[in-house]
Amino acid sequence: MLEIVNVKKEIPSQYESVAKFSDTITTEDRISYVSLIFPHHKDVNPIIHELIKNNVCHQTYTGALTTIPQNGSGNRHIKEIDKLFSWIEDSLSDCVDKLAVNSGSIYTASPEVFKNFKIAEYWAMFYPMGSGATSHTHFPYPISFAYYVNVPDGSSPFTLNGDDIPVEDGMLIVFAGDVYHEVKKSNCEERSMISGNVIFVPNIPEQSSWE
Repeated sequence: MLEIVNVKKEIPSQYESVAKFSDTITTEDRISYVSLIFPHHKDVNPIIHELIKNNVCHQTYTGALTTIPQNGSGNRHIKEIDKLFSWIEDSLSDCVDKLAVNSGSIYTASPEVFKNFKIAEYWAMFYPMGSGATSHTHFPYPISFAYYVNVPDGSSPFTLNGDDIPVEDGMLIVFAGDVYHEVKKSNCEERSMISGNVIFVPNIPEQSSWE
């Protein structure tokens, strides 16, 4: 069994920090999520909702029903899934740009051509009356998303870091994967959504090898 030991060493105080690349960074002004509405949700959501109902196969201890996790290329032969996921992937660069503001990340200095994101995995959730999802994160994934397929009256909000976010049909929420989130007990039947995780796959051109 591998034993991991964290050793904290005292560092002499004569070392001086280098200048910050920005003096305006403040995490207090950092947003926690970005939301969008899929323009074609009225066309694709009814079909996706039925697919979710027909494919949920496991009940969580909180009462929600879930499908088997799929990799990001799974079910792309279904035109409604492919249309939705293509839109999500096309939107991710702009969403992450907004999330990166005031994050202190060197990503903000990346050339636009480098910015490429792909859905790594996803699964669908179906919430009967009284069901929910316990507080959790998606670490080690850097970016996660929630897409709302069917949101009847009485649907629970999406609770991110303690803040309740009202949701609606066709709504996409993109957020950092290490942020705690939950779904409080549903007061309706047939709430359905797709949850997923995203990886950063930069379009870095091939360079000459090190000598």
